[in-house]
Order: sequence, then structure tokens, then C-alpha cells
Amino acid sequence: MAFMNKKRPNKIVLYVLVAMISIGLLGSVSIGFWAFSSGSYSSGTAVANNGSSEAKGNAYFSQAMDKLLTKNDVEGAQKLFKDAIVEYEKALKETPQNKLVLGDLATAYFYTGNTDKAIELVRQALKIDPNFTQARFNYAIYLGDGKKQYMDAIKELQKIKTGDPRYQDAQNLIKQYFEAMSGPKNK
Repeated sequence: MAFMNKKRPNKIVLYVLVAMISIGLLGSVSIGFWAFSSGSYSSGTAVANNGSSEAKGNAYFSQAMDKLLTKNDVEGAQKLFKDAIVEYEKALKETPQNKLVLGDLATAYFYTGNTDKAIELVRQALKIDPNFTQARFNYAIYLGDGKKQYMDAIKELQKIKTGDPRYQDAQNLIKQYFEAMSGPKNK
């Protein structure tokens, strides 16, 4: 996968940020707790797994993130993301307007390399809630890093308001995208 290219460590940091944002989404949907200490990621135990497709998708997603972030097991993570996609797709049939499922499904598709599907789904989530900042931030990453559509990504990031918790992250990403558009710097 391009996002795991070791020649571009700054991109890995960006994708870890996407993961953290998505984990924030999962945290609000009965997946348990997440601890970030000293820059490391560790998952808690699931608080409730009622057997729903959404809960199963969340479990697969969290396992995939664990493999990706703590074990650097890209292949194992890919399989688990695909399992999460199957469950999230089922969940969307039950609750098609669930913006959290749409956001998590978009992220799972992005991590399996399907940026177009990720963009389609995150747009659906933003139609449901235009103020869904986590989805907007991820949308910008899908556009910028996934499609190299930097100006479109910047426009999305500029919609994130000053008081929002993701505001500073958005400003940093805007700066990165402007730098990417201007080309490599000569040293």
C-alpha cells in the first residue's frame, strides 16, 4: 500500500492521525476505551458487543488498527479492514443514515486502498451532517493524499472552524498541501 511506504514517514503520521480520528468515532459507538500515551496506541476491551453488524464491524476495525499501529502488520490489518467493511455494509442496510458507520466504513475502505469508495461514503456522511468535522478532516485526506487533489482538500479543511478541536490539525495539513503543490524544496 502506498500509505505504508517507508520513504514517506510524514504520510504515515498523517494516516495514523486518520486512524486516531476514526478511533474517536468508534469510541462513541460502544467499542470501549482508547488510550494514547507517549505516542503509542492501545485498545481497551469491548464494553458491549451485542452481536450487531455495527458492533462486529467496530471490533474488526479496532483489531485492524491494533495490527497496523502496534504491530505494523499491514497484511493482517488489511484482512480485518475487509471484514469490517462486510459488517459495516450490513449495518448500513439496517441504518442507512448512520453517519458514524459511514465514517468508519469510509476509513476502512481508504485503508484497503479504495479511495474512491471512501470519498463516496464520507460525502454521504457529510450530507447527513455537514458539521461532522471528523468526516470532513478525513475527506480532505482522501482528496489530498489519496487523489492528490490538494486544492479541493484545502477547501474542505478551511471549512473547519477556529474553535473546533481539529482546527490546528487542519491548519497543519493545509500547510502540508500547499508545500506539496509548490514541489520539493531545494536545500
